[in-house]
Amino acid sequence: MASLSAFQLNVFLILAFAVTAFSALSPYYYDHVCPKALPTIKRVVEAAVFNERRMGGSLLRLHFHDCFVNGCDASLLLDSTSTIDSEKNSLANNNSARGFEVIDQIKNEVDKICGRPVVSCADILAVAARDSVVADSIIEFERNCNRPERYDRNLAENTLKAIKKIDLIRVAREERHHSKRMVGKKSKEHT
Repeated sequence: MASLSAFQLNVFLILAFAVTAFSALSPYYYDHVCPKALPTIKRVVEAAVFNERRMGGSLLRLHFHDCFVNGCDASLLLDSTSTIDSEKNSLANNNSARGFEVIDQIKNEVDKICGRPVVSCADILAVAARDSVVADSIIEFERNCNRPERYDRNLAENTLKAIKKIDLIRVAREERHHSKRMVGKKSKEHT
């Protein structure tokens, strides 16, 4: 009986960890936790892009900067302290990465509408990037189809053939040049 209880406990713990690990990742997660979170992010992003057209690209860039090296962890949003040298103020991002004030505004409004801080900053960056692309009317993804290809599929092969021909010509020229120089030296040596 005791071994059955230990087995049941192990199965329960494994299932509990599995459910916890996989249930958090869902495009519908905030529909249950705070249904007004995503519409609030969208509203703030649309207002920011309307006020400044470049903000759409800036929010998208923040997301990629955050996710580029170690995955999306919102570390780009950390302020510098006496012990932390943040990415936000690094020389590479100085006067380059922008839109932090929009993310701060989103965080404040989402926390207020949800009644508590439930939306992670990493999720705010990701959703804001998505919504900024949609809000920016310059970026349109719907395009007419059936464009002819302008790419030469044999370009690499033709380039390699041309390089080989150029090498053959170069070698032949070097041999002719070398042989002409040697002819002149041989005649001087014999005299």
